[in-house]
Parts: sequence; C-alpha cells; structure tokens
Amino acid sequence: MCLSVAQKDLPRGGNLWGMKAVLRRSGCQYWALKPDHSLPALEEFSVCVNIQRSINNSAWTAFTYLHPDQSRVDLGLGGRGGKLHIWLFGMNWTVPDTLTVGQWYSVCITWSCSLKQLQLLISGRDAVVANIQPVGMACRLAAGGSLTLGVAHYFVEGKLTVESGTNLQGDITLFRVWGEIRSPELQSSHTCTDGNVLRWHERAWDTYTCPAVTDDTLVCGKGTHT
Repeated sequence: MCLSVAQKDLPRGGNLWGMKAVLRRSGCQYWALKPDHSLPALEEFSVCVNIQRSINNSAWTAFTYLHPDQSRVDLGLGGRGGKLHIWLFGMNWTVPDTLTVGQWYSVCITWSCSLKQLQLLISGRDAVVANIQPVGMACRLAAGGSLTLGVAHYFVEGKLTVESGTNLQGDITLFRVWGEIRSPELQSSHTCTDGNVLRWHERAWDTYTCPAVTDDTLVCGKGTHT
C-alpha cells in the first residue's frame, strides 16, 4: 500500500502532533534536542517514542541521551544484531527484537530509582521488567545531557558527531518524557498524552536538513493529544 505524505514548513513554535521526522538519507539522519530544552535530573521517568523502520539494517538507533560529561550513554534505545538494546547509566540490556520493518511501534521505557526497576513496553504489550542495581552512584538521569533521535552520537572537540552505522533509516514521532512512572495500563489507555518534562514540540528540536513532515495516517494526529 502506498501512502501519500505531504511535506510543508512548520510554523515556528508549533507542536509536532500529526508530524514525524523522516530519517532516510545520508544528509538527513537525525534530530537533536536544543541545549535550552535539556532534560532535568530525574530519579524516575517514562520515555516513549513511536518508530517505523524502513529497512532491516543490523544496527540502528531510536534515540541516545549522552551524559553531560560525555562518559557514557545515560539512556538509549536501538537495535544491534537482531536484539533490542536498552542503555541505562552506561549499562546495556537486550531483549529479542520483535519490531517488524514497515510497521509503527510505540516503545516506552520507565525507570524508578527507589524500586531499582527498568521496564520496557512495546505497543502496550510485551512488558519486560528488569530489577537492576546501578553501578556506583548512578541512579538518576543526569541533567543537561545531549539527546539525538535516529542516531548514536559522541563529541569531538565540542562538536556533536554521528556514530557511523547507527542511523535508524525510518520515521520517528512522539518522543516524550514524563517525570514519573507511567503504568502499562496508563500507557495503553492514554497513548496520545504529551509529556510533562519534554513535549513533542518543534521549539525543542534542531531538525537541521530534516524538517518535520505531516502524515495524516499517524495514530495521534493534530488535535488528538492531551
């Protein structure tokens, strides 16, 4: 089935509901969170993002949040060698990759410092819970890190640099962050709820050469969010 998607310039300051980042060519690989919208320190959080892969590449990245001292990935999601990888505080967990190419998935990660519990939820089902003990003092998401959608990244002489071979090749929408744990029931019944820490909004993102694209087939379109 062929979907007709219209592209248009987004009014400055507009919300991105009903729009997506199309990351499918070498000159259009990622979005980055603007420094003035950096995340605060969070001892518990929920992060959700909707992704659709267009090709079955062996390594891909939905998002990467790098610690402000650039020493580790504080939070990230991607695929490597047929496994889904979740990065948290420099550590890595894997589960089978069940994301079919060409289909949209809502992927949510929650973390609680007090419970020492990491949870992964895919499209309201297949909840995976891991009870973990962070290494050293790492228990909360560090404030002021760098965040990219669609690629892993690092810094060279202060410049954000894409990690080669990690780009998504697909579409991303609805990246949101909450400062509390959202239960699987809440995530399933309130899929079109915006974040209370980071909203899906144009003013938060450097889109570079990848302007947001309107897609009327998206589940949560304009006017559907709360």
